[in-house]
Amino acid sequence: MGDPSAEVHTTYSMLPGNGVQNLGFYEHVGRSGPSTYSFVTKISTSGFFGNEPRFYTRFIERWPQLRPLAPRMVCFARSERIDVCMLTMEKVDGREPEIANMEVQAVDALVRGYVALLSVDPVEVEQYLLPRPFAIGFNHGYLVQALHGIQEPGSAEMVMLWLETAIRSRGYSIEVQRKILDLVKLMRDGQFNERIRPDLHFTFLHGDLHRYNILQWHSGYLFIDWAHCTTGPAYADLAVLFRRFGFLGTVGILERNGLWSRMDDVGKALFAYSLILVSVMIDIDPIKKEDPEHLFLPAARFMEGVITA
Repeated sequence: MGDPSAEVHTTYSMLPGNGVQNLGFYEHVGRSGPSTYSFVTKISTSGFFGNEPRFYTRFIERWPQLRPLAPRMVCFARSERIDVCMLTMEKVDGREPEIANMEVQAVDALVRGYVALLSVDPVEVEQYLLPRPFAIGFNHGYLVQALHGIQEPGSAEMVMLWLETAIRSRGYSIEVQRKILDLVKLMRDGQFNERIRPDLHFTFLHGDLHRYNILQWHSGYLFIDWAHCTTGPAYADLAVLFRRFGFLGTVGILERNGLWSRMDDVGKALFAYSLILVSVMIDIDPIKKEDPEHLFLPAARFMEGVITA
């Protein structure tokens, strides 16, 4: 704060059940004259920090239009003796949005903020990204990591094999199982991955954009925890965020904000694929029991139309 006489009060906290992911947080409240400043320091290993330090030190410098999307960084430090890192950021007193209950205007405001990611060249940013191994599993956080190399035969096949196994063994209706298994066969036989071009169909992605990583602040939104930021199929982040609105509802959000028309048919099919995959990854009974026409069947039919065209 530039004031050596300032008073700083620091407290330490550990989020319950989160010890594997971080070593806790320091919260700092500084008082300098009549002014009060709040900061938070996140402590973790370099592996769990992932691409977040690069986002703050390299990406924002190269693409300054990203600055309004995230809380301001104060400093980043890495120990030379042990694998411990500390990232100090401005603390923002925002609130997590209730996605299911958001008004249309609020959804559109969130998307308008997110659009700044599209200004990042996905091919150029690759040189800054840490390598991330292929991974897939029952958690929405796996979606972007699994899709990062979806154009490669090996990655494409691993995703399809996972989807086949999951849709057969996780309690989905016979109708949904048949449709998804038929779709996977069509993708495999038609070598759909060969039609995917990262320079055309990929964008820069936050990588873990669930509602707890979003802060509603003043009239806009901030995104936190950039550890998993990467490149992948356009707007896959929004598939994670809005899948509850179903296929037509989520496509409607993209159409209303001018994003759907930016994609060609292959890009649109990849978004439909993202919606199917994240629905299976979340792996909860309400999704398995929802009307198949809510998401699974229309998304699969859309993909089939693109693949067979």
